[in-house]
Amino acid sequence: MKLLKNIILYGSLVASLLLYYHVDSKKPCNSVITYDIGQFDEEYGMTRDSFLTYIALAEIPWEEVAQKQLFRYEEGADFKVNLIFSDKQEKIQKGNELENRLDEKERSLSSTKQQYEDAVEKYERDKSNYERKLARYQKEVDRWNQQGGAPSSVFNQLEKDFEELQKEAESLNSSITRINDLARQSNSKVLEFNQNADEYNNLFDGTAFDAGNTDGTEINVYSFSNTKELVTLLTHEFGHVLGIDHIEDEASVMHYLLHDENVSGELSSFDKEALMTSCRI
Repeated sequence: MKLLKNIILYGSLVASLLLYYHVDSKKPCNSVITYDIGQFDEEYGMTRDSFLTYIALAEIPWEEVAQKQLFRYEEGADFKVNLIFSDKQEKIQKGNELENRLDEKERSLSSTKQQYEDAVEKYERDKSNYERKLARYQKEVDRWNQQGGAPSSVFNQLEKDFEELQKEAESLNSSITRINDLARQSNSKVLEFNQNADEYNNLFDGTAFDAGNTDGTEINVYSFSNTKELVTLLTHEFGHVLGIDHIEDEASVMHYLLHDENVSGELSSFDKEALMTSCRI
């Protein structure tokens, strides 16, 4: 079974005091933070309008809790949200390609294994029927031989039975050949699958990496596997912009790692409490 790639590490809030001064000399949430798109690398295969849509989605959780607008897109705004194609993203894209390839190989392997099991089951059933027929035939031949021979009509029937048994034996041998061929195919596919799984796991060397960060004057997005991760990453970084640091609770958007428990981007009670504390709501 292939392993999952390592969870993505979020960058922490840097120079938060500078952010407070830049946004509002008193506290966050007192005024709307306007932003614009800064660096926009096209290697992600995303349009600027799509990126703006995902940014807007990332604002909503915080604004729903604050019950007011906290962020707004404004062309030419000093605060920039940058989409930067990094070597980490290159790894993620290659990893996604490998993962798709692994899924295809897994389906192919599963199909071959099923064919093998069906062929073995049929062979065992046909072999059992053949052995019963062979035993009856041999018993009948022995009986007539003990009597010195069989009448021509019986002899002819026994000859036909012998020919049928020969055909069934040939069919059984063909089944064995097919079973062995399916076994070789299965083993070859297992080997290919494991090689691809090793390549996939070696791509992510066990170290978490920085998917994005903010220094108070901009948000940098470096890597994400899908748009759900992108929105959650942006929500996380917007939380830092609002003065919220990392939260230990793993289900929180502001936890420093992205994983299955917080990838939905929904704020936990801890996230909401941190926002109310930071904004003095």
